[in-house]
Amino acid sequence: MNFSLCIFSFALPPLASGVELNATEVGTIVKDGIVQIGSHQYPIPAGDWVLVAKHKSAVRFTHSFQPGADILTAYLINTNDKQFRASVKIEATVSSTSTHSWTPEPCKRDDLIFKDTLKSSYDYPECLLINHNTNAFASSNTWLNAVPLWLENNQIKTPVTTLLAQYDKYQYGEFVKVRFWINPELAGQTASKSASWIKSDWHKDRLEKDTNKQLYMEKFIAWSKQLPSIYKKSLTSDERPLVVPDFPDLAN
Repeated sequence: MNFSLCIFSFALPPLASGVELNATEVGTIVKDGIVQIGSHQYPIPAGDWVLVAKHKSAVRFTHSFQPGADILTAYLINTNDKQFRASVKIEATVSSTSTHSWTPEPCKRDDLIFKDTLKSSYDYPECLLINHNTNAFASSNTWLNAVPLWLENNQIKTPVTTLLAQYDKYQYGEFVKVRFWINPELAGQTASKSASWIKSDWHKDRLEKDTNKQLYMEKFIAWSKQLPSIYKKSLTSDERPLVVPDFPDLAN
């Protein structure tokens, strides 16, 4: 992959609605629940989302005549009264190409709370995964260093554990990958006693010991199951409007 880096600016953010992220300044507040990459519009839950970081890259196939694709990835954060409420990372092709086989294997992992491969194929994988995350704001990708820096500079309180829903959809010439992290503490859930992923109260092997967390996870899974239909339509059709409902029970 070829990379270029976008550095976050801490100037007062402008407002935007239905923004094309490739042309949008980092720091912009997205308000109307729609973002755009290339020719496709992708919905996100309503509210104020700050575009904290974005990144241009490219997929190139060394041992193939396939053209690959140019990609834009954007990371947006939603807060509530100086608390992290949710974030979303959307990665998508900027334009359609003639690529007919993709190499990622997003459905390979099995140590998850929920997994659905959606009857996808090897060349065109599609997957919905749900998990808990104890290290949501750290990354080996340099461009994502803007995320913890933004949280620190804006004095945003973060939870011990976030819940993660991720959906990947590859098709001929295009793909979209969406990651939602939410703060279950804003839904009245107690903080996990451990910051370790394996020892977390939200780990799939411990959920049944906490009825409240188990019931909330069932709500989050039900919410997440809406994502494949919504983002598949975003990628494959002109159907509008598309809406992602708000997260279950999160304080606004």
